[in-house]
Amino acid sequence: MTQPPPPRSAASEQESAASNPGKRPAQRFLAVILLCGAAALATYAVQAWRQIESVEARVAVNRLSEPTELAARQHDVIGTFATGAAPGDRTLMVTGDGKIEFIEIGADPATGRITDTYYIARRGKNFSLVTKSSGLVDVVNIDTMVHYRDTYRRTR
Repeated sequence: MTQPPPPRSAASEQESAASNPGKRPAQRFLAVILLCGAAALATYAVQAWRQIESVEARVAVNRLSEPTELAARQHDVIGTFATGAAPGDRTLMVTGDGKIEFIEIGADPATGRITDTYYIARRGKNFSLVTKSSGLVDVVNIDTMVHYRDTYRRTR
């Protein structure tokens, strides 16, 4: 009959750790790797937080007030613009009475259609449609608009 091994004392465990030197550096290496990973995640989180703050900053725009320039720009922006014709693409319909409609192609009419109001403003050298609740729509040229980095081309 075999007998169970005798219980190990704390001194014998220290001796076995000292006799197995490869185990301790591996544990330290793993701890350093985990610490570096945590530092990288924290850096990424702070950077993402700073980007959110810059997006929320108000953009300085100057509302057009001169009647002839306003009429010319109004004529340029009236029409229908789209990102494409496939389901999921979006359409902008700009009318002359200060209304803009955002439509998702193929979506339920109750949820895929948003109507908003706009006014034309100058932002630096470019013109924009400033909406009440949908953000800025940049007017690139007579046939192109950009809304949240999506490019809309004139269809009508």
